Amino acid sequence: MNVDINSSFKELNPIMCTSPGILELYSHYDKELADKMMWSIFMYDYPHKKLNPKSELPKDIRLDEIIKIYNNKFDLKDEAVDAARHAFLHYCMSFEEKMYAIQKRKLEEGTMLFDKLNLEEDNDFDKYMKMSDKLGKVWDNFEKIKKQYLTKEQESTQVEGGEELSGSEKRRVGMKR
Repeated sequence: MNVDINSSFKELNPIMCTSPGILELYSHYDKELADKMMWSIFMYDYPHKKLNPKSELPKDIRLDEIIKIYNNKFDLKDEAVDAARHAFLHYCMSFEEKMYAIQKRKLEEGTMLFDKLNLEEDNDFDKYMKMSDKLGKVWDNFEKIKKQYLTKEQESTQVEGGEELSGSEKRRVGMKR
């Protein structure tokens, strides 16, 4: 995936833009706004922190920043944006990346809910106890998926036969040695 949010998404990633969901977005908006929508989707959904520094932010803060700083027309409830998001996730992310992103998002949602519970209320206290029992398992699952994601990411930069990458290849892959 080629990344430069000041350039045309469609020109940098033409193959991905042939998917029906992304084509729908480009037919729904003018080219410049559609490009901004696609970069907004990238900043919101792409989990790889080397390419997307915003991926470390919680989803709600990330969405607020994208809307305030980059694209005030970005709306996750828009049908064209939703179709483009699904296409983007399908075409640009491996299975491990998708699982990592989903698990991370759900863990963030659960943690935010956990934080909002008021232990002085009986119903919230019961929810707290139930969530406390299950949170360890959720974290364990997240760690397994994260390990698979990182292993897959590392494998994608290894050279067959244990050879070393040339200097230009290292720069292209984004490796710093």
